[in-house]
Amino acid sequence: MATAEDTPDEHHVRSKKKQDLQELLTEVGLSVDYWLHKVWEHLGVTCTEALQYLKEKDLQKLKSQAQHPWEKVALEKLFDLSQSKSPPGLQESPGERMKKRQRQAEQALQALRDLQSEGKHRQEEAVRTKEAELRQALEIPEECWPLPEVPLREVTEDKQRQLSHMEQALTDRQNIPDRDLVRWASGGLTLQGIYKTSHQRDLIERREELLSVPGEFSLLGPEQGKRMETKEFTTSQEESLFSQTVEKLGFTAMMSGKGEGWGFSLEGESMETHELHSENSYFCSVKFSYSPMAVCHFGTDQLQLSKAALQELKSIENLLEHSEDAILKSRTENFFHRFGSHANKGPLYLGGIYCWKAIAQDFKNEQLGDVKQQAAEALNCYVRGSYSGIALKVGVDMKTSDEHSKTTTQNAAFRNLKSSIQLSVAQIGGPPEPHIHPMDIQMALFHCADNFARQYILAKLAMCQYALPLIVPNPNCSQIESFLWSLRQIRRSWKDASKSPQDKSYSHKNQPMCSVSAPIVSFIRVGNGLSASRPQIMNSLLSKCKHDVFFHRHCRGSSKCCVLMGGLVEICWFCPGGAGEDRFDNCVAFTNLHGDAKEHKQQLAFLQEFSSVIVILMSASDDSKENQTLVRDLCQSSRPLICLLVDKDKTMDRNTGKRVRFGIRYRNEAELTEELTTAITHLLELSDAAALSLEDCSEVARKQGFLVDEDQRECTEAKEKAETIMALLSEVKLPQIKENFLPLQGELWHIWCQKDKELYHLREKGNRSIEQHKSETETEKQRIRRQQLEKAFPLNNLMRSVLGIEAISTEISDCTLGVEQLLREVCQIYEALEETSCTRDSLFLCLPQIAADLMIAGVPIELMDGDASYVPLKWMAAVFDKISEKLGDKRLFVLSVLGLQSSGKSTLLNALFGLQFTVSAGRCTRGAYMQLLKVEETFTKEFGFDFVLVVDTEGLRAPELSNKSQNRDNELATFVTGLGHLTLINIFGENPSEMQDILQIVVQAFLRMKQVKISPSCLFVHQNVGEVTAKDQNMEGRRKLEQRLDEMTALAAEQEECLHVTRFTDVIEFDVNTHVFYFESRGSIMKISDVKFRVQDLWKALISENFIFSFRNTQEIIAMSKLETMYNQWTWDLRSHILDLQNQLNNQIQNGKILTVTTNTLEEPVTKKYEAIKQEFEKYFKEDPDGEILIQWKANFEHKLLIVKDAIISETRRKANELISLKIGQESLDNQKSHYESVLLEKSQKLALKLDEKFNQLWTNWVYDVSSAVSHITEPNIDLDSENILWEHFIKEKDLPEKLKRSDTANFQIDYENHVQMRKKYFFISKVLEARHRESINKTTKNIISRFEETIQNIWRQQRGYSQNDFYEILRIIEKEVKPVGTEEEYTLTSNYSIDLSVCLFCRASKSFKEIHKAFKRANDPVNYLESKKDDFFMSFKISCQGATSITFFVDFLWLKLIPAISASIWGKLGPKIAGDMRATCPAFNGNRANLEKHILISLAEEENFDHYWQYIYYPELFFRHYISNCIRKYCSKQGSEKVQTFFKMSLGDIRSAILTAIYESTAVPKESSTASRWLDLFCDLLGSNLIFPRRELVSIEHQEINDTTFLKEAMSAALDPAMRKVEENCSRKSVDELFPEIEKLLTEHLCGCWKQCPFCKAVCTNTIPSHEGDHSVPFHRPQAVSGWHIYKTDYFAIECCSTYMASDHTFILPDHRILPYKKYRQAGGDYATWSITPDSSTQPYWKWFVCHFRSKLEEKHNKKFTNEGTIPNTWAKITKQDVLDDLKK
Repeated sequence: MATAEDTPDEHHVRSKKKQDLQELLTEVGLSVDYWLHKVWEHLGVTCTEALQYLKEKDLQKLKSQAQHPWEKVALEKLFDLSQSKSPPGLQESPGERMKKRQRQAEQALQALRDLQSEGKHRQEEAVRTKEAELRQALEIPEECWPLPEVPLREVTEDKQRQLSHMEQALTDRQNIPDRDLVRWASGGLTLQGIYKTSHQRDLIERREELLSVPGEFSLLGPEQGKRMETKEFTTSQEESLFSQTVEKLGFTAMMSGKGEGWGFSLEGESMETHELHSENSYFCSVKFSYSPMAVCHFGTDQLQLSKAALQELKSIENLLEHSEDAILKSRTENFFHRFGSHANKGPLYLGGIYCWKAIAQDFKNEQLGDVKQQAAEALNCYVRGSYSGIALKVGVDMKTSDEHSKTTTQNAAFRNLKSSIQLSVAQIGGPPEPHIHPMDIQMALFHCADNFARQYILAKLAMCQYALPLIVPNPNCSQIESFLWSLRQIRRSWKDASKSPQDKSYSHKNQPMCSVSAPIVSFIRVGNGLSASRPQIMNSLLSKCKHDVFFHRHCRGSSKCCVLMGGLVEICWFCPGGAGEDRFDNCVAFTNLHGDAKEHKQQLAFLQEFSSVIVILMSASDDSKENQTLVRDLCQSSRPLICLLVDKDKTMDRNTGKRVRFGIRYRNEAELTEELTTAITHLLELSDAAALSLEDCSEVARKQGFLVDEDQRECTEAKEKAETIMALLSEVKLPQIKENFLPLQGELWHIWCQKDKELYHLREKGNRSIEQHKSETETEKQRIRRQQLEKAFPLNNLMRSVLGIEAISTEISDCTLGVEQLLREVCQIYEALEETSCTRDSLFLCLPQIAADLMIAGVPIELMDGDASYVPLKWMAAVFDKISEKLGDKRLFVLSVLGLQSSGKSTLLNALFGLQFTVSAGRCTRGAYMQLLKVEETFTKEFGFDFVLVVDTEGLRAPELSNKSQNRDNELATFVTGLGHLTLINIFGENPSEMQDILQIVVQAFLRMKQVKISPSCLFVHQNVGEVTAKDQNMEGRRKLEQRLDEMTALAAEQEECLHVTRFTDVIEFDVNTHVFYFESRGSIMKISDVKFRVQDLWKALISENFIFSFRNTQEIIAMSKLETMYNQWTWDLRSHILDLQNQLNNQIQNGKILTVTTNTLEEPVTKKYEAIKQEFEKYFKEDPDGEILIQWKANFEHKLLIVKDAIISETRRKANELISLKIGQESLDNQKSHYESVLLEKSQKLALKLDEKFNQLWTNWVYDVSSAVSHITEPNIDLDSENILWEHFIKEKDLPEKLKRSDTANFQIDYENHVQMRKKYFFISKVLEARHRESINKTTKNIISRFEETIQNIWRQQRGYSQNDFYEILRIIEKEVKPVGTEEEYTLTSNYSIDLSVCLFCRASKSFKEIHKAFKRANDPVNYLESKKDDFFMSFKISCQGATSITFFVDFLWLKLIPAISASIWGKLGPKIAGDMRATCPAFNGNRANLEKHILISLAEEENFDHYWQYIYYPELFFRHYISNCIRKYCSKQGSEKVQTFFKMSLGDIRSAILTAIYESTAVPKESSTASRWLDLFCDLLGSNLIFPRRELVSIEHQEINDTTFLKEAMSAALDPAMRKVEENCSRKSVDELFPEIEKLLTEHLCGCWKQCPFCKAVCTNTIPSHEGDHSVPFHRPQAVSGWHIYKTDYFAIECCSTYMASDHTFILPDHRILPYKKYRQAGGDYATWSITPDSSTQPYWKWFVCHFRSKLEEKHNKKFTNEGTIPNTWAKITKQDVLDDLKK
């Protein structure tokens, strides 16, 4: 029956090793017959190679067996020989052996490839030789090698794959220590005990670990090669028993085919079994392959008992003296059953056994021979195919432990046989890479989890309709746990079937199954190796849809090796639907005991006590006495019993009373299920066992000694607290619970929400203005909040219990009242405290933390109150802030869902992400809930976000909200689509009307998002859609969907007034093939703080009447503000750099070094700085957290930065060229001066040669002689020029002479009657000139005068002469300022205004131009110029008189010229340095324009000067300049005075270093000439651009001889420090005030920004860029009374803000008499069209305080009153100055 199949090579190797050991024993004189057995028995040694690993203690063991003293000496010699003669090749470890095999295989395979490339074939000798080498290296039997007809290419490719798997297995093996390898091998069989009895089945049963791995342990290399053996069986029991024996005892038992060593014979018992069942036609041929890996042996002195076994033995030892024999016997038997009676000390051969099976059944006995032949052929073919790659993963990778494939094969020669051959392959043992059973993973999670996590896991399993653990053995001890707490969250709904047509079925909805009493049907198994699957039978009972409620052997991933499931009891419930097809009429519980029942007697006793029916799966032929006794005891009990017999094929006849037997072999599943259902139903009716709940079962468990999880401390404490809350609630009737315990979320909260929404829909009521209405509403909201606090405090017992517990998050989440109600109450307490309490106690601060902790823990949190349909913004902002504090401002991906009511939205999210959103039929979700999911860290970089925020919403089109559903649904859809990056549109089925409902809402919401530039995506999810197999039908359905979308888009576009949108693809990119709809971009990933702002922005816009009109993206506003601040810094850096460059250019131009400046001249030095700023620019956009938002403005700001650069370069070039032009214009004068100097110099030198008389005696005569030849300069007639230019410009005006005579040439006074003309109001009636008009005219006039004065100052600074063009520039200024007035205001300025103003300014200009001409003439008069040079020439005279040997006078003269130049240079650099420091250190200047405006408002409030306010409101640009000037004055007089000195000393030090460097470098260059001219050229060049020091100023000394440059260097250096002190003295005498104009100009140009004012309230646009793109805007608008606006046809001030009017239906009147609603203000055109004014109820308190504080001043200025509709609300009067200052400083 069994044949061994050893290859010749393997047999030879084993024989050779044994012979070597025998020879070694003979060599040392030891008896082979005696000692060969001893070395194997005590040391496990069977070959010479093993002797090399022996240690001294092993030698002592052998010596103890010596019969004669000389044998001990011989043993020592044997030990020495084994240590010294062991060849290196025999000392390989298992890993080294595998590596060696792998190398040999790789070499052989490479050789085969080479032969293949040469065109060789497999039949050639060289190829056959290499194939043999490869086969031996891979240890593949010859008969399993590919057949000759297989191409060589396929052979090499197949073996390459096998080698790759071998390499991976080797790598994995090296990572596992030997101790772990032994402990894990074959599921730990190596260390398990063996129970030796007269029954073989006792021997093969799995036991607990008896041994532990010895401390000093290592594996040896395998002693055998690969072996193959074939066995044949004629019964399934025989095959099963043999397989189990091999699995338990390993390859040794298989090799012998007998179990004599264990006291039984495999063949004998197999034959007995065969005889008992010979009537059954069955044949199995099994081919075993043993792949050795290593061998291990536990020496006797190494054997150590496991901790569990040792502990049990100690317990038995304690019973020896105190217990009766029966108890002692029972405990001893129990020990043997648990741990066995014998230890498997070895030698143990570790490796893998692979079994190929061929099974045939249902054939006639006379066909057995043919069946064997057919099976042998099929099996050989299958094995060969496995080695050829079909089962390669099994043989090499060794990760498959279940059946891999089943095929049916029939040979043509045996077609008359009705049976087919079933082929399969399985693995026993093998490398320690076992497939982990899925249920082991589940149970490992349970054992590692706490009770709360277990409850969560079981809830998810129950959601998926899987069986749940009820009784769980603890793998670490003998304790058994009973689950109750873990099952508390399980709820079910069902409907009992009626017993008669007249009876009505009874419904059970959402019942907690722990409390439900139901009959229990328990399934158990008695015996092992049964062919049928008990869980599979249970699944067929429970589910007609073939859903695997219980995991069974045929489920994916299943395997024989399951470590943690033994003794586990699972439970599930059958819940009928009340329909006729239900298998059971009532709820029935089913339990399943894993493993053989006899091995789990405690669990069996537990099931017996409470089960209504017990179902046993067993074998009728089982001869186990223990099994027979167990079944007999069950039959004798009172419980109804069903026996399912796996080896019987029909129902037994003795099915009477409470005992039923079924034969299930070859049974049809449907029939068996029906019969079993009938039997269970019948027996349930007969059963006397009461229906029990899980709570009842837990009492049984306690009696059995099980540990009930609910008895643990944390569970009992939580339960007590929950019961405390429930006791409070039970005292009150259900309808009164919210009113009594949650008073803040009732009527008061709903009224507050209504009042808050009113703020966005304000109306005039009677004589009340909108602001009065708004103020009253705010007051009412405050009153409601106070009432809420009165109701909330002191806290009632429920809220005290909730807020008083430590584990607040856990306790609230487990409260049966519902987390949403409790948190809603906490929310109301927080918001009431926040709005009414000025103090912040610890309770106030901790409330948002409660919700934040819950959300982080994964609990859904209410985002929108479903009852009030409101989002509590302050509460949500605080919660998001707390989450951000705890987690950091992480990135979120927001996923939301929309769908009709009961379309399965929450179920979809729960199924996709394993969430906890409540689900049930009908309206379950109310409002919107959000749940936070953490993204695994390995995916955060790939995904680009850290968390997913899932938003679940209530269903749309709810019948109970039909009267207000449409608006509510639109709001909800807009809210969640705007909030989410991706919105799931859930469509249930294909009902056209339902499709139209949902699509209309969704399209409108997405259209709104597109208009406000939010770009989420959407995904349409169809549920319950019928299967469509025809492509044409599928495409037709998609086409209809697209058609509906287009129709809905057109309708939504009409409602939203988006006439350019006509198709759905205009809104969303639609892919008709995938049903996926995307916007053009995914949108930026938001941070937690961004989500907070998005919620606020969306909700505020939603509760306004017009979402598009009202939406303000706070996130974008904040990002833009930061960007403007950075842009300010970049432009300042660029300006500062170019300003330094301009100073250097000016110095070089003045020094005569540069004669022209081109764009290229400036581009190179500017581009370097510009590129550095560009790098900062790119880095900011790349690294800033708001980079994805900023990207939309990147191109614009990059362009503006380039424009600023080009503009500054152009301006610098213009100024430089103007300076060059001035120098060229004076070139003739300079040449003339040089001629004068040359003449006088020549005379002084001649005089110096003749006499040494006083220089002054001849100087006057010389000057007269030289200057007498100068021609007379014609004086300009400035007054005549002024008159002629005026005549020329106004020549078209009538009565011009009279108008010119009338004009006041001294001071300009506005004559409103002659200078202003009002526009017509109605036909012939003109509008009245109001105070605001006067202020506007005054503003225009002041602007003109300011520009005029600035022009005059520029001419003075240029130090140039008078030009007629200056008069034309004045006319251009007037024309530029007057021109826009006529088109924008309600008045026009007449020509009389321009004439009178021009005459006045011309008169003032004439006086200034005359003074300018005199100064220019005086500076350039030859006599004056020569007189100023007297000292220079006298110095030259003295130098000439002294002779060439003296350099002292030369140096003195040079420093005389240098000191003024140094002073001027340092003074010129101070201005930019002070401006830069002020911008960096003064808070008002280190941000953008909005920041500057805030500081101005603070300053005005602190001063409380109305005149200053008036100037700020009507002349903002002038006021800004004055404010900057005052800041400069304060800076320089206080904190900045020391810094000014520091800057001065720094500049002085820089100049000193530059001059010293120039001195040393100029004197180091060899001189070709002895005169000073060349040295002065070099010295001036080296000073370069550091200061203005023209070389021509030194012509008087350039003739001097310099022969000693060293002395010159020393003289110049010695004079340096005294000169610097002189410079310091000169500068200290100057006033810093002289620098103010330059500093003011620098700061004003940098911070000027945009000066456009709101056409309604005069608020100034805060954009930092002067000519910015896009609309003008301000953060807060002002009450229109500030600018003098009043109610039409009254003298009542209009106290509303522009943004308030935008939320109303109010209108305004234009100068052309058009009346427009404020909401359509852009239609007014002009300035109105360029402003963005959004509805906003949160106006700044600043201007309300201003109106109250300066009420009388405003009434006096504007001649209006704050009465009737203009009455100031009382709440405004309560605002203090400190309030507004605190608000500004936030």
